[in-house]
Amino acid sequence: MRLSLLDRLLVRAVELYMRRSFRGLVKRRIKRAKGLNGKFSLAVPLSADDKFLWRKIFDHDPRFPIISDKLELRTWIAAEGIDVALPKVHWVGREAAEIPSELLIGRFVAKANHGSGTNLFIENEADAGAKLRDLGPEWLALDYGRKTHEWGYFGIDRRLFIEERVGGTFADVDVVRALTMGSWIGRVVRTVDLFGTKLGQVYDPAPDGDGLVLSERAPSVCNGVSDKPLPGTWDRMLEIAREIGERFDHMRVDFLTDGSAIWLSELTVYNQGGFITLAGEDPESRVSKAWDIRTSWFLTTPQTGWRRLYAWRLRLILDRAAEA
Repeated sequence: MRLSLLDRLLVRAVELYMRRSFRGLVKRRIKRAKGLNGKFSLAVPLSADDKFLWRKIFDHDPRFPIISDKLELRTWIAAEGIDVALPKVHWVGREAAEIPSELLIGRFVAKANHGSGTNLFIENEADAGAKLRDLGPEWLALDYGRKTHEWGYFGIDRRLFIEERVGGTFADVDVVRALTMGSWIGRVVRTVDLFGTKLGQVYDPAPDGDGLVLSERAPSVCNGVSDKPLPGTWDRMLEIAREIGERFDHMRVDFLTDGSAIWLSELTVYNQGGFITLAGEDPESRVSKAWDIRTSWFLTTPQTGWRRLYAWRLRLILDRAAEA
């Protein structure tokens, strides 16, 4: 991509700003790229992984904190008129000791609303209340996303909540994660028997079409490849993922399904903290090319100061690249 002298100077200045102001974040990105023998492009991001870094620093879409909040997401889904169920919430608060005792009996899920890894799945456990009294303060103290600068989680009003356990046993419920670039689906990762064998499947775009084909490799978050047939809810989940995805330049849409019902689990702004295994590192991959940051909040909303100049020139650079 050939740039004018003005654009070369601007890109160099923006990259210098990124390196100095986000030293640790940029250092981790460069280290990962070199470890994979890949290239990186900071101020004019080309690969999906570079676009994640750019999104963290520049693309502060005001919707991101709303949809990253597991409780506020429900309000957003309803306001957008998207026809999908979410697991019912039975209690919200900040003190686990205040959870009504009747909600701590049987099967349920306890969560914090502001990050990842703050989930407790209960199956008729007598000490559920004690576990939550120990975990609750720890969860609420977690400043999730700071280390990797996942901006969408900053400032979320941290709360605990009790959610219904959907479906049957753990083995009955699949976790399905669809990575969307607009309304196009670039990858689907399905996890089967999450708390048992933890097998899974990866579906990537067909080389010569828009459909998805099963990969022979296991998802990076699983122990092996599953041969479980696709659930009857598969097509509907992909339809919902596209409906949500078309509202953003990129979004990961997560579902739970028992084969007959679908529940939206969450929306993820920064997949795996900001990368896509294998495909995200390559600027020529279909996933990287399909992620068009020209439709992002930063490049479609008037900016101020030097960011205004940068956004204007970056749009022109990306326009020329798309036409080449």
